[in-house]
Amino acid sequence: DTALTVGLCTKSTTANWIAWDNLKLTKYAVSTIEEGKLLWVKDELGVLQAEAEELMSSDMSAALRAELESSIAAIDAITTYADGVALRQTMEKQIADAKTSIEGYEKLMTKIEDIFANVLIDAEMNGYAELEAVVNAVMDKYTAGSIENAGIEAELKALDEAVFAFRVANADGTESFDVTDMFVTNPTVRTKEA
Repeated sequence: DTALTVGLCTKSTTANWIAWDNLKLTKYAVSTIEEGKLLWVKDELGVLQAEAEELMSSDMSAALRAELESSIAAIDAITTYADGVALRQTMEKQIADAKTSIEGYEKLMTKIEDIFANVLIDAEMNGYAELEAVVNAVMDKYTAGSIENAGIEAELKALDEAVFAFRVANADGTESFDVTDMFVTNPTVRTKEA
């Protein structure tokens, strides 16, 4: 039976009128298990959506940002539990990747700011233009969001190597610097083959 009867009953009252306004019918129970699972997964997706939207304010790979935006847009189109679970798994990976990207981008920005504040201070120094070119190239990639997670360490290494070369070019023996993991090679030296 789909009929619903709504009414009021008054008992022991001296009033001769009743006002009833803004009647709202609300369904508190789900009709099927599938509907309940879908509501649950949509709640889970809502939590992930909030986390993803919060991450969007940080610098990260443009490709990862686009993936997150696409997943957020797909939430409203979910009509089955299975699709919701698949999207949830996808978003969890995207969020983890975005956090890694954000962490890497923060390292890059810290390194770039340090170079500008402590290394690139005198344009007359040897190798200034070369170091500045490397920093600007990394900064351009950073700004474009084109550095993927796998490439962050390579960009950090490129900056370290450029700073090392700059310091070697300007070494006068009065200052020491760490050369751990840095190699100076002389291409004119030949090794004897066995």
